[in-house]
Amino acid sequence: MKTISGHKTPAISACIAALFIVLMLAIPRVASAKGIEVKSVKVEGLYSVGEDELLYLLDIERGKELDRDALRRGIKRAFEKGIFENISVETIDGEDGALLVRVEEKDFVKGVRVEGAPSGSKFVKEQLGLTQGDEFRYDLLDSYRNTVLEAMKQKGYPDAKVTVTAEKTHTPHRIRLLVKVEKGKPTMIKEIKIIGRPDEEVLDRMKVSAGEVYDQFRLKQDIERLTKYYRKRNYLNPVVGPFTFSGGVVHFNVEPGQRLVIRFKGNDHISRKKLLREMPFYDAGQVRDDLIDEAVARMITIYHTKGYPNAQVATVMNTEGETIMMSFFVYEGVRVKVKKVSFKGVSLDEMTLQKVLPLREKAIYNPDLLESNSQVLSDFYSSLGYIDVQIAKPAVVINGPDAFIDLTVNEGVQFVLAGTILEGAESLSEEEVMSKVGLKLGLPYNEVDISDARRAIVSKYREHGFLDVEVNVDRHFEEGGKAYVTFKVTEGKKLRFGKTLVRGNQKTRLRVISRELQYRDGDELNKTEMLNARQRIYKTGLFTDVNMDVISRHGDQGDVVIDLKEGKAGTFEFGLGYGEYDRFRGFFDVGYKNLFGMNRSGSFRTEVSSLMRRYIFRYNDPWFLERRIPLRVYFINEDRKEINIDTGEVKYRVGRYTAGVGVEKQLNDRVTLDLLYEYSFTKTTDVIPDIILSREDTGTLGISSVTPSLTYDSRDNPFDPTKGLYTGVSVKIASLALLSETDFFKLVAFGSTFKELSRRIVLAASVRGGLAQGTRDTTDLPLIERFFLGGRSTVRGFEQDGLGPKGPLGNPIGGNVFFLGNLEFRFRITKSWRFVTFFDTGAVWLDDTDVNFADLRYTAGGGIQYNTPVGPIRLDYGRKLDRKAGESPGEFHFSIGYAF
Repeated sequence: MKTISGHKTPAISACIAALFIVLMLAIPRVASAKGIEVKSVKVEGLYSVGEDELLYLLDIERGKELDRDALRRGIKRAFEKGIFENISVETIDGEDGALLVRVEEKDFVKGVRVEGAPSGSKFVKEQLGLTQGDEFRYDLLDSYRNTVLEAMKQKGYPDAKVTVTAEKTHTPHRIRLLVKVEKGKPTMIKEIKIIGRPDEEVLDRMKVSAGEVYDQFRLKQDIERLTKYYRKRNYLNPVVGPFTFSGGVVHFNVEPGQRLVIRFKGNDHISRKKLLREMPFYDAGQVRDDLIDEAVARMITIYHTKGYPNAQVATVMNTEGETIMMSFFVYEGVRVKVKKVSFKGVSLDEMTLQKVLPLREKAIYNPDLLESNSQVLSDFYSSLGYIDVQIAKPAVVINGPDAFIDLTVNEGVQFVLAGTILEGAESLSEEEVMSKVGLKLGLPYNEVDISDARRAIVSKYREHGFLDVEVNVDRHFEEGGKAYVTFKVTEGKKLRFGKTLVRGNQKTRLRVISRELQYRDGDELNKTEMLNARQRIYKTGLFTDVNMDVISRHGDQGDVVIDLKEGKAGTFEFGLGYGEYDRFRGFFDVGYKNLFGMNRSGSFRTEVSSLMRRYIFRYNDPWFLERRIPLRVYFINEDRKEINIDTGEVKYRVGRYTAGVGVEKQLNDRVTLDLLYEYSFTKTTDVIPDIILSREDTGTLGISSVTPSLTYDSRDNPFDPTKGLYTGVSVKIASLALLSETDFFKLVAFGSTFKELSRRIVLAASVRGGLAQGTRDTTDLPLIERFFLGGRSTVRGFEQDGLGPKGPLGNPIGGNVFFLGNLEFRFRITKSWRFVTFFDTGAVWLDDTDVNFADLRYTAGGGIQYNTPVGPIRLDYGRKLDRKAGESPGEFHFSIGYAF
């Protein structure tokens, strides 16, 4: 039996790599130089990862010849996983081509239990410094104990006894720590003596008081609290502490130092608060002449930015005991704007030049921008090929509130790009490299374009595995305005993807990560693909941190490491709200988004209101049948009642059980295809007679349907869009062939567009329409499937479901056809508050033969919104523009989320 092995212990962790190489050189070969063919592999001691992953890292493959050097690298690679204490690979005597792989895994903390801690288990766990998933070191057991013991002493328990015990769990290599604390007799504070300040001033602001345990942690928090207190009161360098303890008495030293009081006079146009933010004294903890000069300079700079070029500041300082009185006397002068910018020596359009300048006509005049004004102009000329352009010092004349700026330009010769040369490109063709550069001959020479071209060449090479590529640029300028650029490439060594090592996925299976990798071992090492893979792993929602890099190189291959930090997979949400229709409402939702370690999620949600009770179970699998086809399954049980919002009269009650299963296919970044099957069993009761159209409107009804849908989404943000288009179409088909008790189809189409008119104004427009038709023996759709309009998300100004055909008693009965249009202007007032004006129109018709767009109803109004993480809270008022007899003038609507 011959062995290759490695062993990693805490004592040699710092030098394991070097020692490993030495050991490997001393070990005899497992086979001849040619190696042996691996026919079978037996693995012992493995728990935390799958056998396939371990053999992959070791570079052992059944049916493949074993390579001694590759195995050495594989053992080193496997140690980088961070979970192994020892690894050995042995040939089995008497069995041709048989290998035995033995591993010893490290122990990791599964949990920490604390008993007897007077200040709670959280404090002890924080001091222990070990959390779930951390490696446990048995040789540091005494160190863990001493850390907690010292913390207990500082907590005021000098006689405390602490034991730390490592308990095995049912899970291999997972241990639970038990920390037992016997607190003993505490040290008590008899008295707190304040040195340097009045007792009541300090003691009233301390959390620790006489008669309590001598807790140094809390006393240190009091030091921070008092320091902040004195700094807020303008003390320059308050010194609080240190404290001493003797004979039950805490001696607490407080020396706030000098207090600085700053006054401003003459600052009519800039607030005191804004000027105070520019004072450097409090950060420095003292007042010095250079700091006074700095404060004056900062103030003048602020005035310059506001258009006061002649602002002046004088200071007067007096000291009264421990208080420094500093007064800043401000002469603001007249606010100045740029009246005229004149150019001399220019051949370019002056209006174009005006637009690039920070100090353009009608702009606030800031003398501090004069230099940058010239630099911007120079850079603009350079971008157009005038590489020798010279800008004279601007001449400025200020006359009252007007500034006149004269700019003299010596343009020089304009250079155009006459030719490009690529040198050193051996592995890639010149056409392939330069196709990504984007330089066009005959255009003005631009240094920015040259830099972009260089980066494009580097990027192109790195896409093909040349990570060490270097590209230098030589420039040659000839008389007559011709520029020639040579890109000199030093390719370096081409790398291919080696093995990929994944670390940190304690709960997530390797398959979840590896299926997001679109490269394979041996492919060209592509940094762009690594970045894309990192983003795809992030999007799984399982990790708070994802890092990906090349960890080592061997031959023409580079091994890649993916370091992960798992987030919390459990979720819990709850909320309370109020709406004008369903009144008080609330929900809670519990879920887990990494079932079986496969990024599958399950959740249970309860929603309740004065009109409804709903229970929802959801299950989602983002990779159904190991393909990127999301699968969703849900079960819903609900009981709700529809009421007349004015009278409170119940129009009907619905009890429903629904089961659905759907799949989704992302055709590209913007287009999604969905297919949903749903079965619902509904019981409708207490239906007002005038809204009954068919026998299915009351009693029980089973509806079995399929709904294919297609959507296009180019919005920049699905929760708060400012631009883009969201549109789609769906068809719901219920049929006897699907074991449905009613037959119909429903076609619904929608389109919403968003456009940012300015930084604070967004135009949003939406059009929605639907057509339904009964088939076979179904003439009128069931009540629960008909279209209704009116309310907070359709035509505001009408009550909920109040727009459309009505029965003899005036109750809405819904219809088979609808049209809805919405137009909104969304004004952002602050980061959280918005004002909205809207125009809505819509109509519902009983049948397609009744459609007449003269029946459209119109409302307009406005509302206020407050943004929250789950959408805006809205209060809207819509007013009917074509009010009819007996109708209300309008309606208020209170809700959460956008109308569309």
